[in-house]
Amino acid sequence: MAFFSLALDQQYYHFVLLRDSGGYSLNEYWNQIQACTKMPSFNFDGCEIQHRQIQTNVQYFRGEQPEITSLDNNQNPQFRYDLIAFRVRTSTNNFVVLSFPFASLARDVLMRVSLNSEFKRKCDFLKVNVPLLIKRHVPLYEPEETTVKVMGLTVSISKKNNTVTSLSLSGNNPLDSDIYRTFLQTPISIDEAIPKNCILFFEIPYPRTNQSNLLTPSKLRSRIHINSHGNFIFYVHIGGDNFCIIRTFINYLNDLNALETASTNPFLVIKRVEGLDENNVGS
Repeated sequence: MAFFSLALDQQYYHFVLLRDSGGYSLNEYWNQIQACTKMPSFNFDGCEIQHRQIQTNVQYFRGEQPEITSLDNNQNPQFRYDLIAFRVRTSTNNFVVLSFPFASLARDVLMRVSLNSEFKRKCDFLKVNVPLLIKRHVPLYEPEETTVKVMGLTVSISKKNNTVTSLSLSGNNPLDSDIYRTFLQTPISIDEAIPKNCILFFEIPYPRTNQSNLLTPSKLRSRIHINSHGNFIFYVHIGGDNFCIIRTFINYLNDLNALETASTNPFLVIKRVEGLDENNVGS
């Protein structure tokens, strides 16, 4: 089911998470972005996911041009890209999610927005304390409700004279594997092995809308890639229905108290450390 009319879907999107401590309005965010066209939004369970399209002369995609990003059929140099933003409220915090189809687009938008004095006063970028998340993670298996589990983990080995410096695990539930329990669980608990990146899998009941019918899926599933900087990555379905899962993701991390303030805009870290080579991470 298509929740949004996206110029680009079926690809990886990046998103950042903000803690809003000063009443930051999404209208403030959109007003700071020039040449931004309002698109239909999507509401579910009191959460409004807002969609805009930005027009620019900058080519953010690589390789052959996706036809749908062009603003006309005359090879106009301008392109359009989707931006998604929404607010998630919990009993203890207010969060804002900002999402982009390319890392370099995220960098440019966030650098512009984060220079604004009101943004600086009201918002903080957040990241996940990955070691804490792994230590506190308890898989959820609620057949009629929500499933959460780790499906990927990269660990840095800090013990001196160790011939292995890092280890990556993947699979249906790597934290329940023999290799994790035998070789990693204890070192992680005493900080001799440090989880750096992980992948969380979520399954939730499919949001009901007035377009729901007998063909509507019963479940919505998605994986979210987490690093230590606060740049989150996930694969967007046709029509963007799995943007809804981000709210469950935030609630889960908030309940674990695994979110903390990032020292800077996550995409400045990526630019410095990785040269922004992850426009197409995981694709």
